[in-house]
Amino acid sequence: MHEQMSGYKRMRREHQAALLKLEEKCKVEMEAHKNALDKEYDNLLHNFTRELERLEAKHQQDLERRMKQTSAAEKKLFKEISLKQEGDRKAFDLNRKKEYKANKERWKRELSMDESTPKRQRDLTLQSQKDNLKQAEAQEEQRLLTLQKQYIELEMRKFKRRRLIMLHELEDQLLRDELAKKQQQLEQAHAMLLKHHEKTQELEYRQQKSIHQLREEQVNNL
Repeated sequence: MHEQMSGYKRMRREHQAALLKLEEKCKVEMEAHKNALDKEYDNLLHNFTRELERLEAKHQQDLERRMKQTSAAEKKLFKEISLKQEGDRKAFDLNRKKEYKANKERWKRELSMDESTPKRQRDLTLQSQKDNLKQAEAQEEQRLLTLQKQYIELEMRKFKRRRLIMLHELEDQLLRDELAKKQQQLEQAHAMLLKHHEKTQELEYRQQKSIHQLREEQVNNL
């Protein structure tokens, strides 16, 4: 009877030791499992950060490229209008000189035919007509310069307004792209956490099952 009790106690100790060993093994296995999942999740977050950094760098390049294009297009437009206006001023100046010469010759002919008027008076009349014409031409030239100045300022404002709207639209699109990327990353992270939770539950179930089976085997062996 004593040997039977002694054998029973020894078996109980062996069972308890086996159970503790299995539980410790399960604990180590769970710790390694959780560490592996944490590492996988950290790597995912790290990749997300790098993805966003690359996206932000690309967006910055897109904005800088657009601004350079805008600056070049603005200079090109200003140059085109300036050259056109310069040509208009040259044509105006050439036409003015032709008209001045033609009017001067016509006035000379008309006055030379008027022999009843003294030459000095005719010269004064011619000078007065020339002065009036020059004054009218100067006013016309000033009006042309004013119109040209107003036109180029208006066209440049319209250009800048259009390009500013386009830049804002690009910024909005880039922001939408960034938000979409962040939403996608959030969904990926959520999906991974759910997957990790399921894997952890599966491991817990297997461990609890193995412990339960060991206990049943120990009971059956008593």
